[in-house]
Amino acid sequence: MAPNAIDFYRRHQYLETNQFIKDLQLAIDKASSNSNVIVKICFRNTQQITAAAALNLLAETDRTIKRHPNVKFSIIRPPAIMSNRSKSPERVVDSVLNHLGFYELVGCCKYSLKEIPNVKCWKYAVGSLADGGIAGERLQEALDESVDKKALYRGCVEALSNAVEHAYSTDIESDADISDKRWWMFIGELDGRLVILICDLGHGIPNTLEKTQPEEVLDKIWTWLGGKSNKDSKLIQASTLVKKTRTKKENRGKGGKYLTSLADSYKNSTLTIFSRHGVYRYNGSGPKKDKTDDFTLPINGTIV
Repeated sequence: MAPNAIDFYRRHQYLETNQFIKDLQLAIDKASSNSNVIVKICFRNTQQITAAAALNLLAETDRTIKRHPNVKFSIIRPPAIMSNRSKSPERVVDSVLNHLGFYELVGCCKYSLKEIPNVKCWKYAVGSLADGGIAGERLQEALDESVDKKALYRGCVEALSNAVEHAYSTDIESDADISDKRWWMFIGELDGRLVILICDLGHGIPNTLEKTQPEEVLDKIWTWLGGKSNKDSKLIQASTLVKKTRTKKENRGKGGKYLTSLADSYKNSTLTIFSRHGVYRYNGSGPKKDKTDDFTLPINGTIV
């Protein structure tokens, strides 16, 4: 049973959504041992779905189904609801799940639905290498010609490269499943607002930071932040201040620091990073106004 809102941005909804995704994974795992069992996913009560949670739902379900390809599903689709953009009820959540390929992923057909502007603007990609070409193609598709894509392209490639190099490293020990080394990406633009999301399901930043960075670099970061912390959210924040990456390649030396520079460059923009138990939000206004939070239930990997 899916929650009322599939959403990671509000604390209460994050906990409900994350539990739903984990329950779905468990149901698929259990159903894989019995060919007579059908996993029924009920979206009857779901009236909202937002980008980060949608991407995580898609990625986790994709990976679990790849592990158990013979599991069968049935879907109870989301209802039509009123929205600020329409004078009559629209199947917004239904359209999102359909447009992004969730229904096809679970073996249901892709439905013929009315194209809703705030749904059809989304572009989706999945890959297993730091392929800048894919990021470039999706940016070209999602953005109009008035947007300077160069800096945004570099930010996408940086996030993809970090996912490939750190998230699934065999040199790091954690409880993560690194057998499937893919990343998933959404890009969408609507009413002058651009959203870019990249997700991996690897070790997570809190498990990689101190194993990939020199002690002297970390000491400087913790001093600047006012002291060392073991909270996942603070470890994420620390990662955005690292100036050297594990590869030590000159053209790849910016890491999270470059991602924060994107938020600095665009007024009213925000960098949000979910990883394991933590979330870190950077508002382009310096560390004193950064926001961190931690949850009891972790996600797998990282969403930028």
